[in-house]
Amino acid sequence: MTRHLGLRTIGAILLCCASALAIGEPANLSIHFPVVPDRAGKSFSSIMVAISCAHFRAITSIPDDWYVRTLRPAFDSDTRWKPYGFTSEGLELGAGHGASRIADLAAFNGAIQIVVEDAACFDVTVEVEDDMSDDGWPKTLLRRSDLVLK
Repeated sequence: MTRHLGLRTIGAILLCCASALAIGEPANLSIHFPVVPDRAGKSFSSIMVAISCAHFRAITSIPDDWYVRTLRPAFDSDTRWKPYGFTSEGLELGAGHGASRIADLAAFNGAIQIVVEDAACFDVTVEVEDDMSDDGWPKTLLRRSDLVLK
């Protein structure tokens, strides 16, 4: 006796396959920073990266006397993360003291690697600033469209 699949079964199979194709495989990307001309010669001491629908895979380069911390912005007590409470993960990189500040974002090009889990809702925002002096890099917000992700 031959058994045939019903229309409901076939529909369910097609729906599952279409959903799997729409989601796709997670994408591995690295963040590359733009040149910010009006910041030339100014040092920064802090980088905050907030991502949605993704997670941090690796940090491949950490400058001397800098620290790295991953966190969940919604649960962090640091008020600087409050605007990013809706994001999935946060990454904070900071200089240990004023002498280890850096003047060129290119030092971090490709060092922050992420896995995009859902391209439909993926977003990334970066804040760069010098929180150690008044004459350093002023707070600068870089959106996804400002960054090169590859």
